[in-house]
Order: sequence, then structure tokens, then C-alpha cells
Amino acid sequence: MDTLTPLTLLFLILSALVSPIALSSYYQIGSNYPMGITAYSLFSDIYTNFVEGEINISRLFIGNDILPGYGYFGTGNASLQLNAMIDGLFWSQNVFLVQQISNHSYKITPIVNFWNLSGPIYLNGNKTVYDGLGVLCYQGKSFYVSMPASLSLFMNISTTLQFGYRYNNITRIYYSIPIRGTFQIGGISLAGIPNDLEFVWGGPGGGSCAQLSLNATSNLYYNNHGKTSLFPETLSIGFDTAETVSGVHVSANLKNLLSPYALENNGKDNPEVLWPVPPNITLITNATRLKVMMKFDGMPLNFQQVYLERIGLGVERVGSNYTVNGTTYFNLSVSSSYFVYYPGNFTLSSEYQFASPILDSLYSNIESTFHDAYTGLTHFLSSYNHNKALKSDFHVKYKGRLTISDAVIYLVAFVFGILIAVVASKYKKDL
Repeated sequence: MDTLTPLTLLFLILSALVSPIALSSYYQIGSNYPMGITAYSLFSDIYTNFVEGEINISRLFIGNDILPGYGYFGTGNASLQLNAMIDGLFWSQNVFLVQQISNHSYKITPIVNFWNLSGPIYLNGNKTVYDGLGVLCYQGKSFYVSMPASLSLFMNISTTLQFGYRYNNITRIYYSIPIRGTFQIGGISLAGIPNDLEFVWGGPGGGSCAQLSLNATSNLYYNNHGKTSLFPETLSIGFDTAETVSGVHVSANLKNLLSPYALENNGKDNPEVLWPVPPNITLITNATRLKVMMKFDGMPLNFQQVYLERIGLGVERVGSNYTVNGTTYFNLSVSSSYFVYYPGNFTLSSEYQFASPILDSLYSNIESTFHDAYTGLTHFLSSYNHNKALKSDFHVKYKGRLTISDAVIYLVAFVFGILIAVVASKYKKDL
């Protein structure tokens, strides 16, 4: 383990002198977000003992680091964070602090942040308590990489909580905590923030924002009853960490609907659902026959099961067919009203299409019967209050191009980071 630097010790002294009243009220900078890939479910929580984020980076440039309310405080530092909630009670962060050394060379420092959202931490290690909430911090041994590179961060819970990473065909577990539990993806934590699983880029701590330019692909995995699986519901932003980036646009590659992955490129931060996404369903009806055509990205969808639902006093399923060359047919009764329901297929969300436009007004009643993951996640994104995000505390000294005044601001950034307990407590009381 790297020893604590004099800067870290100075930070611990300064943090005790800073009043919570001096905290900046900013948690996000403008419209910037933690960008990458995040798993979160609205309708069915996922519980697992293993989570992993994997990224393949072909190009990476780290620009200025910005502290909310204070502006520039360094250059060339960012964080790549794998964050997960354990039973909604603990927030566990496995982090790569990334410092750019040259055009293609980077110093990577593994960092652990482990938060107890209900009180102090009674564990050995570098820890502190603020307003009754505890945080345990650990700084691992740094290593160097050059681009292109493939990197992974993972966490595993068995008899202990293990933090590890993979690089250059090497797998290393660098820290463990005697905590048992289960990673929970879905629902709301004790701190009032989502139990999401984030594999995202952010600033180098303290709620900061890093300016990035990159080309990469990424994905999230979990242990699904002994099988390593992709998550069925993912988004482009994280909800829990307050560190953000600017200049990163994330989209989904869905050419193989059973093996999707995220594309991270230059562009504007974009909160959106990566998958599942709805297919295009077109209905052509006559008096007694209904033609159903399904496409995605302009291509016919084959061997997809669709259902014919009849609307009366309730909803009754009266037919089921599979598409052939993107098309299937149903026979209709003249005296009844119908809609077609597609239940989804991993990266394809469920979708509805009414046989008559006049029936669209019934959608709200139908939605309560059939959950639509895409619509639900889209509404969640548009209505979520990102001010509840938590500021990370990374005990490490950066070697950016800092002036003396910048270094002071840098210290203040970490003071802000450690005082997350005050912020978390506030929102817990508001619930």
C-alpha cells in the first residue's frame, strides 16, 4: 500500500477546521453527469455477490479539473468508478484514479471508499466519522498503463468484501473488508439515492468535474446464479456519485441484441436509456385480419413472440404468434377491440400498439398491467433530483500543473469530499 502523503495528513487537519456551512451547494456542474454505463431496475431488483465493470480504451485525453463554485484546480486527473450499494445500507466504491503522464501514458491508483449510511464504521483502517456517518478509505499501489488498454474493476462478496482489478491479463485483489451482504441493484438506499451499479467517469474527488476526450467501449457484468451475465436495464449516467465529466457522449451498440455494449466517445453529456429500447411495431388491419410488422433500426425482427390482447371489462390474451421475416398475422372478431403486446427480449423493451388509434386513450390503464422498462426508466431520468449525489473522498496527491492558489483549492476539494456525511445525513432526514 502507498503510505499516506503529507498532503493527505494536511487534509485531515484542515477538514477538522472547516465548517459545514462553508460547503458549496453545487453537486453537479451545469448539465454534466458521471458518464459511462449504469445498471438500475425499477420493477425487479437484482441481488448478486459479484459485479464487474470492463472498459476497452483506444484513446484518452484528460483536460482541466473543475471544482464547483471555484473553477479550475488542476489538469490531467480523472476517476473511473465502480460504485455499488450493499443491501441499501453501505456504499462501496472501487476506483481507478487516472493521472495522464503523457499523450499515451497514465498512472493508475486503485482507491477504496466504503461508506456506512447508518452510522460510524467499526473497522480497522484509515477511517473517520462525521455527523455519525463513517467512511473507510484505502489507497492501493499505483501502476502505469499506455493506450490502448483494457481495464476492469470488480467487487466480490463471500466471507469478506473484496476489491480487485484486471489489467494486462493480471487479476489482483488489493483490499478486503470483513463485511457480508449482497449487492442490490434497484430500489432506494438509506441515504435516499438509488441502489444503482455505476461504472462511470468522474472528476478526481470532492464533487469535481473532469474534462475528457476519449473513445472506448464498456460493459457491466454480474453473477447470475453462477453465470456471468449482462444487465437487462442500463443507462448512460450514474446517480450516486457527485463527480462528473464533460465532453463524454455515451450510446449503445445493439447490432447483436443479445450482446449489447456501451460506446463512449466525444460529445455532449447525454442522460438516456441505453437498453432496453422499444422496437418499431406497425399494424395493418381490416375487418377480420391484423398484420403485425416488427423492426429495429430498420431491420425486420425475426422469431419474436407477440401477443394479441382483447379489451373488454378487462384485458384478455387471445392469441400468440412468432414473427417470420419481421411479420405475423392474427384473426380478429369484428365486435371486439384489440392491441398487440410485445413482452420484450433483453435489449428490446416491451411495447404496445393498438389496433385503432382511438384506443390510445386506454394506454394509462394498460401500462398499469404491463410494465414498460424503457418508459419507466425514461421518466425516472427526467424527474430524478441529481442534487442527492455523494461526493467521493480520494486520499491521494495529484501531480497536475497546479499553482499555489490552485493547490489550496485542491485541498478544499477534498475537505468537501470527506464532509459527505453532512450531506447524506441531511437527505436522510428529509425522507
